[in-house]
Amino acid sequence: MPALDALSLIRSDRFVAAEFDAGTAKLVVLRKYIELALSEDPIDAAVLEGLR
Repeated sequence: MPALDALSLIRSDRFVAAEFDAGTAKLVVLRKYIELALSEDPIDAAVLEGLR
């Protein structure tokens, strides 16, 4: 499944976060960051600071 399609599935349900497992390094990504990545808005340091 393409990554963009997989991330879009998170938008379609009540997920709070997604866990990606790249071998031994697991990464939990909160939904608000996934929503930001899927949007077409530019992402800069100020935007990321505002999400804290």
